[in-house]
Amino acid sequence: FTVPHVRFLVKTWNVKMNALVEITRYYSMLGICSALSSALFHSRDTWITERLDYHFALAFIICSFCVNCLELMKSPAFKEYASNPVCVFFQQRLFRIGTVLCTCHILYLNFVHFDYGWNMTVAVFFQGLSNLCWIIQYWKKVRELSFRKDGGEWKNDHLLYGLAVVPI
Repeated sequence: FTVPHVRFLVKTWNVKMNALVEITRYYSMLGICSALSSALFHSRDTWITERLDYHFALAFIICSFCVNCLELMKSPAFKEYASNPVCVFFQQRLFRIGTVLCTCHILYLNFVHFDYGWNMTVAVFFQGLSNLCWIIQYWKKVRELSFRKDGGEWKNDHLLYGLAVVPI
C-alpha cells in the first residue's frame, strides 16, 4: 500500500509545486503514516497507538476528499466553472479547510470526548463525499469518451480505483 505513495514522493520531489501536486504529496505522506500507524496499532494495542491509528486514518480520508475535489475541479468538464471566484477561492484554500476540519475533530476526540461512533460517522461522511466526487468524475469521463470518435483511452488509475471503491 505504501509503495505507490513512496514512488510518487520520489518522482515529484523536484517538481514545481501547484495546488494539486502539493496536496497529493501530503496525501502520500498521510497514506504512509496511516499504514504504519495501523500496523503499529494492530501489533501493539495501547491507547496511544489506537488514537494514532484512528487519527491518521481520518486525516487520510479527509485528504483523499480534498484531492478528489481538486481533481474534479481541474477536469475539462468543469472548465466553465474554473473562472468563478467562489471556485477559485475554494481551490486555493481547500487543503487549509480540510486541515482545520481534521484538527478540530482530533482535538474534540482527544480533549472533550473520545467517541468511536462519532469518529466513524465523520469518517463515513467524508468517504461518502469522496466517493461522490469519484462518481461525478467517472460519469464526466464516460460522457467525454462516448463522444470521441476514436473511443478514447482509459488511463486514469485513480478513476478506476474510485470506480472499484464506489460499490464498497
